[in-house]
Amino acid sequence: MKRTFKFVENGQLNMCTGCGAKFLVCPNCGGLLTRVHPALEKWEVDDTCKNCGYEDKAIKAWDGVGAR
Repeated sequence: MKRTFKFVENGQLNMCTGCGAKFLVCPNCGGLLTRVHPALEKWEVDDTCKNCGYEDKAIKAWDGVGAR
């Protein structure tokens, strides 16, 4: 994951026990910031936490699109 998504290097990943999907944890509130998987397109990776509005600048720089 770290090779595909450089923004994961300093973050924390959680895995869903039901389906095995991996999610990046929001450093501000501890909620799930975005799903992380090598098959995801850039538009499928969120750079803003839906719980608290935290914007991850590393994801925003990586996807080159910004918040959706």
